[in-house]
Amino acid sequence: RLHGSLLLPKTGAPLPVALLIAGSGPTDRDGNNPLGHNDSLKRLAQALAKRDIASVRYDKRGVGQSKAVAPDESQLKVEDYVDDAVAWSRLLQADPRFSAVVLIGHSEGALIASLAEPAVKPAALISLAGSGRAIDTLLREQLQGRLPPPLLATANYLIDELKAGRTHQRVPDPLQVLFRSSVQPYLISLFHKDPADAFANTTAPALIIQGTHDLQVEPEDAEYLKRARADAELALIAGMGHV
Repeated sequence: RLHGSLLLPKTGAPLPVALLIAGSGPTDRDGNNPLGHNDSLKRLAQALAKRDIASVRYDKRGVGQSKAVAPDESQLKVEDYVDDAVAWSRLLQADPRFSAVVLIGHSEGALIASLAEPAVKPAALISLAGSGRAIDTLLREQLQGRLPPPLLATANYLIDELKAGRTHQRVPDPLQVLFRSSVQPYLISLFHKDPADAFANTTAPALIIQGTHDLQVEPEDAEYLKRARADAELALIAGMGHV
């Protein structure tokens, strides 16, 4: 059983509803994780409500009130998150209070939204700060210049091994947060997905939103997504960061 929050503006007519899909790691329905409290998805839901757009945001399996669904992160794969997004979408599509379902994915959630879209056939798809490159490529770039050369070499070796589907039990302590053995099955499933290919495989009207001051995902990623679907609308937001 997954837990979430419905924000439903008071009106008599059916409303469009946005399914908000959080980014990577232990990020909860509000956009918060142990490394930072920002309420980004909660604020987004509140802003949508002011415009008479309903929303559902949810704790992913293994996170927050949904932790019991996957108490061990070694059980998680990207496909599980996709299945959950599809299940939430179908629940909303069957609800007479809603006129249309829109998928909004932030960061890794944008990939999840793209992968769920063919099964959901939503009214629209929105990528918020979503990568346009393979996640292993993005991770290599994020680590470049942030790790001393020996650790960077080890990190790149581990990425190569996970990309090939091989797990490793011995991981240096400084790299445990990224490559601990329990998260490796998820990374293997993640590295096998290409965000641009997934986005190209969607057909719903699409919007790509990307900030110019994002330190995790670059405007170049938004351009990759735009090239994958020339009919998608691209909005570059000056001064906007990842959160």
